[in-house]
Amino acid sequence: MQCEKCGSARVQLASNVYRRGQRHAARHLLTGLVQAPAAPAYAAAGTAARLASPPRMRSPLTPILGFVAVAILLCLSGRLGWIGTALAGLFLVGTLAALAANSVHNRTAYPDAYRRWKNSYLCLECGQVFEHRD
Repeated sequence: MQCEKCGSARVQLASNVYRRGQRHAARHLLTGLVQAPAAPAYAAAGTAARLASPPRMRSPLTPILGFVAVAILLCLSGRLGWIGTALAGLFLVGTLAALAANSVHNRTAYPDAYRRWKNSYLCLECGQVFEHRD
């Protein structure tokens, strides 16, 4: 198999590159500071792992924390009266819409993106990530 961009044969499965980069980072985290000779290898492993990282599910926590933060701010500025209540209600509707959108993404788009990632390869020469086609 060759890279679609540069034609190099130095390609690896993206999930393997990511897993190896995570192990490398954890090892250096446990052993303390990176010594100067190991720094280039550490940086290269981290960069490759970032390029080959899997898609992420959308967290329900982000909209909830945003709503809590805005609700606290509106409560602290209690002089807003009905305008504050209307803003809180509007933001609650937005939070519920964001939660629904995250849920739909995690059920529909994420599984397909994860499947594509499992079939993707990373070129170790140019950094191109491409999906293997039979």
